[in-house]
Amino acid sequence: MKTIIIAFLSLAVCCHAQEKATVSLNDGSYSLSGGGDRPETVKVEIRKGFGHHPISVDQKVAVLTEKLHFYELLKHYQVDPNKVITAAYADKPLKTILAELLPNVPVKFDGVDSGVTVESMTVVKTPLEKVCEYLDAAAGVYFQFTEQGITVTATPPPAQ
Repeated sequence: MKTIIIAFLSLAVCCHAQEKATVSLNDGSYSLSGGGDRPETVKVEIRKGFGHHPISVDQKVAVLTEKLHFYELLKHYQVDPNKVITAAYADKPLKTILAELLPNVPVKFDGVDSGVTVESMTVVKTPLEKVCEYLDAAAGVYFQFTEQGITVTATPPPAQ
């Protein structure tokens, strides 16, 4: 009987140990293997350009706040962020594109001509959210998402 109890305890410890994951973090890259099932989570990545420059907490809060405003606008105006877009935009007014992609969302042009165009942007089966992430670069402007709508400017918003 003692042997059976010891074997059972060994098995229990072994099984419990298998629920732990192996994690390796190395200079911005990572790997994770094993471990028990985890609940589904949303991961948010905040990065600055292509470098590994440190980002202040204030900058992270500003980025998250703006992203939250983006999602609130989509929800308020009942726009599906996962809507798949296939289009070619060349010399097309940004105002027209935004009206197509984000109907009824207010857009304010601040220091930028409202007739500014997208020079060239080809989109094939891409979610709306991803299109919005690159649309400002294609037009040579900057977007700022607020509770009131989208503000389009010629310069990036001030650093926090």
